[in-house]
This record gives sequence, structure tokens and C-alpha cells, in this order.
Amino acid sequence: MKIKNKKTGYVFDISDTEGKRLITENSEEFEPLDKRLMPKTKKPKTVKEKVIEESCLKALRKDQIIQELRHLSVKYNPKARKDDLIELLKKTGGV
Repeated sequence: MKIKNKKTGYVFDISDTEGKRLITENSEEFEPLDKRLMPKTKKPKTVKEKVIEESCLKALRKDQIIQELRHLSVKYNPKARKDDLIELLKKTGGV
């Protein structure tokens, strides 16, 4: 595996396991020359996306949230408050 030091531009060849470890631990300093080996990163949500997501969940009725939890096969307390069910839905990735 060929890795490039971003600061110096030096390219060196090391084993795959060492290369993956270097890239994951020091991604600011090292990058692989093969872009397919780059670690996957999540794009952070913008403030607009966060607000829209929150307001959409608040707009749902309690029975709609319960229906979504059933669809995801998540165990829940039917007597729980709507806010608790929304948090449960967020944790299970239903959003």
C-alpha cells in the first residue's frame, strides 16, 4: 500500500495493515494514493437539516410514531410519552 505524507509530500510503501492503521489514526497527516482506501466519513448535518428533522418528528402524531416503531420491529412502551417515543425512534435510526 502506498501512502503519502500530506505535509512533506513523501510517498512510501508499507503493509496494508500498517497503512490502514496510519490512515485511520492520523487522517490529517497521511492519505492513501488509492482513493478507494480512504476512510469513509459522514457529512455533518447542516443547521437547516437538523431543524427540519426535529420539526417533522414533532409534527407526527403518537400513533404514527408507534406505527413506525412497529415497522422497525422496535420494542416500546405504548404508555410512554410522545417525546420518549421520538427519542427511541431517533436512536433506532428511524429518522
